[in-house]
Amino acid sequence: MVEPMLAWVAGGQAQVGWGIADERLGDSIELVAELAAGRHGPGPWFGAVSFSGRAARFVRPEKLETVEWGQAAAARLPPAPRTMSEHWRGLVETATQRIAAGELEKVVVARVHEQPAPKSAWEAFRSLPPAARSYFLRFDGAFFGATPETLLRWSDGVVEIDALAGSAAPGGTFGEKERREHAHVVRDVERALEGYAIERPAQPLVMELPYVRHLHTPVRARAADFAPVLRRLFPTSAVAGAPREKALEFISRHEGVERDWYAGAVGRVSPGEVDLAVALRCCFVHSRIAHVFAGAGIVAGSDAQAEWEETERKMTPVLSALRGAT
Repeated sequence: MVEPMLAWVAGGQAQVGWGIADERLGDSIELVAELAAGRHGPGPWFGAVSFSGRAARFVRPEKLETVEWGQAAAARLPPAPRTMSEHWRGLVETATQRIAAGELEKVVVARVHEQPAPKSAWEAFRSLPPAARSYFLRFDGAFFGATPETLLRWSDGVVEIDALAGSAAPGGTFGEKERREHAHVVRDVERALEGYAIERPAQPLVMELPYVRHLHTPVRARAADFAPVLRRLFPTSAVAGAPREKALEFISRHEGVERDWYAGAVGRVSPGEVDLAVALRCCFVHSRIAHVFAGAGIVAGSDAQAEWEETERKMTPVLSALRGAT
């Protein structure tokens, strides 16, 4: 059996594609606006924009099927977190020092775990537990994940964005640190929607996942054109930090992770319709190595060990899927 080129899963249904009928490459997120405007044909197009925003790739498959998508078993928590690395300890300490000095309000730092690749990246993807969006792309390897976070959805003149930040263990509570982290992201989304009539709950909701829980504020607004909003929004403080430019500079100088597609935008685009998610809870399989990514938002009061354990929980669904496909 020939394994698919791509898949996009939302609401219990998957669009699964084979082959490439057409492909578009770009050096910025502007490619999404061009595809949504119909400048490259009818679509649908499936692809991603890198975290840096300097690379974008979307393809239109030769064959596309819509199928029901069964739910995999919930990811099992690892028996104990792996030992924290000294690099991570130093990274979080440096970040909190910059925050205490007033240079940053928040910065999101990431790490990557590497292990031998599974026999089939597609079978690993099939084993991921349900999420808001699941995605699979064969881009110079296999990039796949199951993300809880909608970056931007636009249809019928309505923009929907998820503010998702602030995490706790299953059954755990959210403290002042988590609520500050979430407030940064909500403000970031509201700035991107400045001038629009915004609808959102007065208080954050809680998104419950088997391996972690998140503070969640869904935001809606009417917008005839999504592109100005996306330009102001991407990348959000949920994956970068605040102030954005200073956070991006810190990440570039200190993090030591080649993010590429991780924490960028991934999704489906057709003329008049955009569905983009933040590329989280993901894995990139290349050259027989599986690279599993996770990050944590650092604010005043962050503790390196607690943030390490948060990234361990976030890696859980992908690591469970990889174990099942080995």
